[in-house]
Amino acid sequence: MWKSTRNRPCALRQGPAGHAFPIKCISRRGACRNRPAGVTHRRYKTARLRPDPEPDMNQPLILPFRGIAPDIAETAFIAANAAIIGDVRIGPGSSIWYGCTVRGDLDAVRIGRGSNLQDNSTIHVDSRKYPTIIGDEVLIGHQCMIHGCTIGDRATVGMQSCVMNGATIEPGAMVAAGSLVTPGKVIPSGQLWAGRPAKFMRELDERAVEALLEGARHYARLAQEHKQQHKAFQADGKTRR
Repeated sequence: MWKSTRNRPCALRQGPAGHAFPIKCISRRGACRNRPAGVTHRRYKTARLRPDPEPDMNQPLILPFRGIAPDIAETAFIAANAAIIGDVRIGPGSSIWYGCTVRGDLDAVRIGRGSNLQDNSTIHVDSRKYPTIIGDEVLIGHQCMIHGCTIGDRATVGMQSCVMNGATIEPGAMVAAGSLVTPGKVIPSGQLWAGRPAKFMRELDERAVEALLEGARHYARLAQEHKQQHKAFQADGKTRR
């Protein structure tokens, strides 16, 4: 059933993950024509095509753009499937969590010390006028869109919020979860804004300000734990290989 001739390639079947390989080619002189590239004729043996190596999903995607590569502090944590592209600078102790994209292709992105961009959030820029500038100890919640804006030190952006071109969140201000900060809007220090579009809600008292700062510092500590566990996982994987 599996015999081949000079004018017929070896019979093929599907192997694991859909990789084809010939089985028991028994032409007398090993002259199978049209055999798959890279497969050597072996009499009475199974020759198998090796699958292409899979990408390392345990490493973030860090790419230059137009000759500018990201500048990431050694102590920053970049999660395994995050993407950092182009003119991006990330300060010491900051963290970019799982599923995030930071794209500094058309302008610059700057992230200060001890800030965090939580899971599935995106930072981009406006090529015409606005880079994205994020200060120190800033907390940006899950699934946020940060686009061509400025966020001051110790500010907080709640999960699923959108901050648009030219907007400014001053130091110590807070945007509540699910809010839309429209282009050019300025949120003053010490205030809570919420809604779509975001509007002033109330002043933040001292207790609230401390709680927000502790949230950012908690994420900075958690990021270092993830960073160490990721290193241990990589070391263990290399050892097993």
